[in-house]
Amino acid sequence: HGRRAAIGGASDGSAVGAVVDTTVFVDIEREARRLGLANPGTLIGESLERCLGPDEKAAMSAITASELLHGVHRATAEHRARRETFVEAVISAVPCLELGLASCACAREAVGSSLRRGG
Repeated sequence: HGRRAAIGGASDGSAVGAVVDTTVFVDIEREARRLGLANPGTLIGESLERCLGPDEKAAMSAITASELLHGVHRATAEHRARRETFVEAVISAVPCLELGLASCACAREAVGSSLRRGG
């Protein structure tokens, strides 16, 4: 699920080996829910290490962070608190890449497409 980053780094300037897509975090959240974990923090690290290996540095794009936060907003009242806890754990555990103009253009297209579909 993770895509390799040819260049770039986390917001703290460190190098990154893999940019993790939103779908990976959605899968981890579902697994945490299935296991009934109240604190999914450990599962995030374990899952990324299992997918990427112990020495691979991972990060997420600002778009991924935005999508995860949007998911909290869209969650039903029944699921919102659990999802917010999960997203906060992801944001605390995984560095976020800087948002550039190219990312903004992609976000514009994704949001526009979603809105046209009624999402």
